[in-house]
Amino acid sequence: MPSGWACTTLFFVLAGIARSSFVFRLADRPLFWALLLGAISGQWQPALSLGIVVELLWLDVIALGSVVPPFGTLAFLLLFPLSIIPGWSEAHQFLAPLMFAVFAAYGASYAERYQRVALNPLVDLVTASFSSGRGCTPGQAVALGAVVRAGWQFSLYMLCYVVLWLACELLGDAIFLFEGQMSWPMLFAASMVGGILSLRTRRAYACLVGMFVAVWSFLAVTRLDIF
Repeated sequence: MPSGWACTTLFFVLAGIARSSFVFRLADRPLFWALLLGAISGQWQPALSLGIVVELLWLDVIALGSVVPPFGTLAFLLLFPLSIIPGWSEAHQFLAPLMFAVFAAYGASYAERYQRVALNPLVDLVTASFSSGRGCTPGQAVALGAVVRAGWQFSLYMLCYVVLWLACELLGDAIFLFEGQMSWPMLFAASMVGGILSLRTRRAYACLVGMFVAVWSFLAVTRLDIF
């Protein structure tokens, strides 16, 4: 299994680089990794299904200024290995890990926000280097910031990865929720909330309310005791 860990580590590192780069910003999208890993592994069905779910969840988030979007790529990379090593492919198998991945994605965004604040003193050091010759040069500041960010991102990815896999190992089949009652279309419908909110119009919000009413009406009529 060392090769599997090496590949996983490489993907996490590449994802961190993509997130911090304007040139390779496209590689920070979950669907990019879904297409790439689906082609490499041949597991197209779970790769595209997970990629679509995670992509739709955060269509509403725009990276602008101090806004730090959730780590959608982290969420996808946490989930996809479950389709290879345990061989999961059903929606209900990924539901509980998806909940964890969502919290991990938001936790990572908050952590990055505080990490950016922690690196703000580098600006003063660069200013001091121009005024008094003491401090650090812009190149040194960029290099230090890149090393710190890469280190904490890698540590965060590995921590989330280990926690998720320990939970799967300890809980076994008990981690599966709503077995036989959850399907990929249902997950797609739930994740479409992000896509609808991204429209940012009153009609979109009305559509969202109508969708919830329709779903609950359907559950009431068919008596699907999912919740």
